[in-house]
Amino acid sequence: MLLTIKQVAERLNCAESTVYALVSTGKISGFRIGANNGGIRISEEDLQLYLDSCRIGETAKEEPRKAPPRLKHLKL
Repeated sequence: MLLTIKQVAERLNCAESTVYALVSTGKISGFRIGANNGGIRISEEDLQLYLDSCRIGETAKEEPRKAPPRLKHLKL
């Protein structure tokens, strides 16, 4: 199912302008449907992909930090 900007904004509990910004920056994929630039539609799958990319907490895995390289050529 394709959602309108307004429907996505309601699901995310944010302003429509925020959804437009997410689409324009490529964080959410969308479709232009209709003539003369048409209206933007976002699939439920694309919305879920965006939400998954925003996930924080235990389910998000971080890369372990590597120790900085030792500078052997410097005598401190």
